[in-house]
Amino acid sequence: MRLSELQEGLLLWGLPSLQGIAVVKEKARADQGVYVLVPEMRPYLLGLTIANRLQEEGIKNVYATDNMLGILFYKRKIKEVIFFYKELTDHHAVGICGSLYVCLLARVHNVPIKPLQGEKKIRSALAASLLDEYTRFHYNDMLKAADEAVPEAIVQ
Repeated sequence: MRLSELQEGLLLWGLPSLQGIAVVKEKARADQGVYVLVPEMRPYLLGLTIANRLQEEGIKNVYATDNMLGILFYKRKIKEVIFFYKELTDHHAVGICGSLYVCLLARVHNVPIKPLQGEKKIRSALAASLLDEYTRFHYNDMLKAADEAVPEAIVQ
């Protein structure tokens, strides 16, 4: 898909819960012209797992590199960010690596952020293989070390 073809997007960041997937599905159904943008979420490429979950739910999505986000915000292609945090602490939302970056981009470009409780760990409904589950187990351990705290003032 070309950048010029994208109209308005709904950016997902973090690991959506089942409730979060339902919210995204409802927003996509309510606004047929909106695209759901799933960034790769490096260094673990979590976006691939999320894009697959969305596809299974019948939600059309666009997969993009993390580097592309700055351009999409600048070009006013993102109308809302849904930030799936892992937990709330005193005056912070704890999210995956890159959460502060995405929330700051949204704040700078006056894009609303909708914080929702997300998953704390990667899980799959059906494991593709033993290797897949082995990989998820190790990713979950690494993800704990890469968590970022996003100040409450930025998310609101």
